Amino acid sequence: MATILVVDDNAINRKLLIAQLSGDGHLTLQASDGADGLAMAREQRPQLIISDILMPSMDGYAFVRALRREPELRDTPVIFYTAHYHEREAHNLARSLGVSRVLVKPCPHAELIKAVEQVMAGVSESQPDTVPEDFDREHLRLLTDKLSERAAALSASNSRFAALADLSLEIASERDSHALLKRICAGARSLMGSHYAVLAVADEAVDGGVFFAASGIDHGIRAPSAPDLHAGALGAVLTTRLAWRSCARDAGQLDAGLPADYPAARAYLAVPLMTPARIFGWLCLAEKIGAECFDADDEKVLMSLGALVGRSVENIRLQTELQQQANRLDRVHAILSAIHLLIANGRDEEEVCAAACRLCIESGGYPLAFVEGEHTLIAAAGDAGDIERLASPKHHGRAERDDLSELAANTRSPAICNDLKSTQMRVRRREEFLGRGYRSMAVLPLSGAAGRRLVLVSKQSCVFDGAELHLLHDMAVGISLALARNSEAVAGT
Repeated sequence: MATILVVDDNAINRKLLIAQLSGDGHLTLQASDGADGLAMAREQRPQLIISDILMPSMDGYAFVRALRREPELRDTPVIFYTAHYHEREAHNLARSLGVSRVLVKPCPHAELIKAVEQVMAGVSESQPDTVPEDFDREHLRLLTDKLSERAAALSASNSRFAALADLSLEIASERDSHALLKRICAGARSLMGSHYAVLAVADEAVDGGVFFAASGIDHGIRAPSAPDLHAGALGAVLTTRLAWRSCARDAGQLDAGLPADYPAARAYLAVPLMTPARIFGWLCLAEKIGAECFDADDEKVLMSLGALVGRSVENIRLQTELQQQANRLDRVHAILSAIHLLIANGRDEEEVCAAACRLCIESGGYPLAFVEGEHTLIAAAGDAGDIERLASPKHHGRAERDDLSELAANTRSPAICNDLKSTQMRVRRREEFLGRGYRSMAVLPLSGAAGRRLVLVSKQSCVFDGAELHLLHDMAVGISLALARNSEAVAGT
């Protein structure tokens, strides 16, 4: 019996191998990637190592190469254990690194144990079957090798497309675009057998306007730099909508346009992520493990994946927009219903204004709302701070001008500032509002109420768009009607 180290980043694969080997009496060790495997080998000196070829931080190729450099470990026999669609690359690596055997996942128990026994006995590959004497030996071997090669290529293609189908099912079930893109980045790297993968898309919702994901790059504790969507050859993928496949065969390195802290590479394959109507970004693979360059079949598969991702991202975007529209309709309905109640039930001016402010907080979603007169605060709601000091005009003096208030009074329509930080308008309380995290403001004049105006602030910039202003106009009209109804009731008494 032997001490065997299993190196695989997939915990299920490790457990399956360990169960099979332990059941046959072998002592097993395990590691989650090449770096951990190398440390484990140095400490435990296993008699045999079974390793995947595609792992984070240090892949199987780098792991065995490092193993062969160490005098005390260089003669340790290694078996590659890999997915069917990476079998050709695994055999290439095995020949170059002196790896004893290549096994394909999933491997039957009997085949695994037989391979272990043969490798431990010093047999690198099983002996070929004898050829009957009545056949032309060389001719038959030539035909058999060619058929075997074609069958292996077809089997690998079928296996790869099965893996692509599984990845497609995962994509279809994902409803979060960022989670989807991270999964695609890791899945594409595994599917194509690349050293690392980078994906980048335009996204105004994140800092810098670019969301990106990377797989297979060990940056340590430091996060990788965000790539520039439009830089270098990858930028050309975005503008031309065409795949980019390139290989430096003379030991040179290519410049894809990635940041300087990304590993250099001699081979790249990148495809656009798009639909017929829109292009979102690109997906880039670097260095194909076990091969010098990516080939035309790799490009076709990755182009199919890129088109699928583009449609999936577009579907998620449309679903999000529909949900936002539904939420906005619900909000409009809640606000208008509350205004009708306000018109029907309001008693005095202060009560109507206080109810209007609460309406803006509870149904409108604003963090602060207040109604002010020329020099007095009528009512306010929201903001955990000192509302009286923040909102009341008497704390700012009559001489201090407020362009928003003047504009609302002169035009008798809402006046807005969608960016308090960069505006050139004079706005009272501006610095204090900014200090509390507020970024936009609207002032709504209330008709029929002398000098009265409703002020709303938000912690988001550009929140007062056309649809929002239409809703605010209706809300101001409703509040004005409630105040007018109250004035008529007071006059009648």
